Amino acid sequence: MSSETLFEAELNRVARVWGVLKSPLRPSTEDVKWFARSIQPGDGLRVLIQGATPELVDLAIRKRVSRVLSMDWNEPFFRAMQKLGVEDWGKVEYLRNDWRGFVPDLEGSLDVVLGDGSLTMLAFPSEWEEVLESIHRYLVPAGRLILRLPFQPEEPFDLEPYMKGTISRFEADCAGANSEQRFAMLRDIISEFRIAFGLASAGTDGVVDLNRRAELVHYFHTEFDARCGRWEEWKAAKVAMPTRDDILGQTNKLAGRAFPFWRPVVELVRKCGFNVIQTEWSGNRPASGVMRFMAAERL
Repeated sequence: MSSETLFEAELNRVARVWGVLKSPLRPSTEDVKWFARSIQPGDGLRVLIQGATPELVDLAIRKRVSRVLSMDWNEPFFRAMQKLGVEDWGKVEYLRNDWRGFVPDLEGSLDVVLGDGSLTMLAFPSEWEEVLESIHRYLVPAGRLILRLPFQPEEPFDLEPYMKGTISRFEADCAGANSEQRFAMLRDIISEFRIAFGLASAGTDGVVDLNRRAELVHYFHTEFDARCGRWEEWKAAKVAMPTRDDILGQTNKLAGRAFPFWRPVVELVRKCGFNVIQTEWSGNRPASGVMRFMAAERL
């Protein structure tokens, strides 16, 4: 298979996965409004998005900023997100780069850095600190870092009753539902469970045990194959939940590696030269206090 064909195949795979996923894994309409309110007013803002979250790239374009950059190591991912965007990405600059690698040309050149679920993909705290230090150097004084990330809730997250209750409600709601409604419910449950499995497989230090996460996604596929195996809706939706092999082989780069507690993250952000100016919860799924916003200004 040619490199061009492999590129196109990966682009289509990512687009299928992200086309299924929705809130809370992807930002909701209300989440996008929070991002918009947190961006400091002013003309000619220069914005960097960690990754290529369509909702954030589209937001930056609508803000009529002077420069929009999307930084990601995987070009097929960027091209797939471009397919899912609704605005014209013609002037968006794609920068192929691992977030952990500092880009000297960006030093002191940005006003805003946005990320949705971004740091979750990196090891905590070492890689988070590395990236935060780079962002500090990219931003001008008083430039803003605005993130939405999953955290361990204040109350311990008990996966077993959560799963049983969620699956029970799903089965009850599916009774009499049409195809479109069943697909919507599957999208909801997958988007929620991907976060729930990350929470349940993270240790007290917030670092994900990949073997534990692999067990959980395998259990999920087994349970839903048994319940929904004949449904076309399930066949279309299940591509958005990584398999056990995906997790253990780390071929799925969308599988989070860190779900830390809130306080150590705030301390780390401050250590890296930021003042946390605003925080807020983002919904209550899969549990209250899991998804949170943070806006911080560079000192």
